[in-house]
Amino acid sequence: MARLARRRLGAGILGALLFFLGGACAYTYVPDAEGTPVLVLRAALTPTPAAPTAAPPLKPTPRPTLRRLTAPGCCGNIWWSAGGAQVLYVDKPDEQPAAIWGIDTATSEAAPYSAVVGVLQHHDRYIIALVPQTPHSVTVHERQTGESWPLHGVGSLPFIAPDGVRVAYDGRTSQQTLFSSQRENPIVVAALDGSNPRRLATLYGVGIVAWFPDGTRLLALGKQNPGAARAALWQVDADTGALAQLDDGAHLRNISLSPDGAWLVYLKAFEQDPSRNTTWAMRVQTGERRRLLFVGRYAWVGSESATLVYVPPRQAPDAGFSLWKLDVASGERARLVDPAQTPLFIANGDWALSPDGTRLAFVSAEDYAIWLLVMRP
Repeated sequence: MARLARRRLGAGILGALLFFLGGACAYTYVPDAEGTPVLVLRAALTPTPAAPTAAPPLKPTPRPTLRRLTAPGCCGNIWWSAGGAQVLYVDKPDEQPAAIWGIDTATSEAAPYSAVVGVLQHHDRYIIALVPQTPHSVTVHERQTGESWPLHGVGSLPFIAPDGVRVAYDGRTSQQTLFSSQRENPIVVAALDGSNPRRLATLYGVGIVAWFPDGTRLLALGKQNPGAARAALWQVDADTGALAQLDDGAHLRNISLSPDGAWLVYLKAFEQDPSRNTTWAMRVQTGERRRLLFVGRYAWVGSESATLVYVPPRQAPDAGFSLWKLDVASGERARLVDPAQTPLFIANGDWALSPDGTRLAFVSAEDYAIWLLVMRP
């Protein structure tokens, strides 16, 4: 029971942070070209000109290795340290204060990673933490020096720029509703200490999603005017504030930029045309869109420019999960884990890919311990 309480504590703390940012849906399964069930989401919009991409031939699946890192019932909501040496999670063991803990994947030894609980950014150098009782202010903590400072008038999670000297955030007044398609979101860029704030543009709805890796643009989601019927996905020039529309932005989920910023991947849901309710890749420079052959969680391989690793739905409720790799530029895919050889029983989609893409940490649905899967080349 104590371990379960700790897992719920970690999930609750991270959940509060994610609530500050601002879904689930009904689904059905349709087999792909190999007979693997592909999840198709049901729900609300328009036809698509793109046709499904044919699946290339599969490569043989190498056999990976599995190792348990923690005792059963340990933790949840895991992610990797920036250097890839540790798996991180929030915990409060033995009545100690809540902290971010890290477990070394080489030694399986756990130790506090940060006494401040928040969102790690800029290669884990900074932690963004909420200020209690002040939902429109946050504190930035520098892990190396221990210095911290507040950012005021912030209405969402701030994003530290790739250069480490600027921060972008959605500025809001305390009277505004946090979750509203009509909410005014001034997109603000300031010095990292909060000085010299400058409004770039104003959108209505969600707000900033990420910085582009080159630091010249921001990715944002919202309406250009409050009366617009649907949101759009935008590039925002970080100097001039000029807006360039990338795609229709209604009902998008899990928006993610590739490591070099050349590709966008996102899940489209709740469209009237069921064929649109799937995962899409878009080449940012040309606007070319590709319908991908899966629905499920995915993560970019940080050491490559256009490679995704994803976990599709299981073939049956008692079957293990498989793991796949996809090059979104070429369409070439390969199965990394064959459930017939190495079944993965992942709890609640709780997995994280190492920055180099060679290891997968996950919470086991069998014992709720953190396990490490090492994929062979």
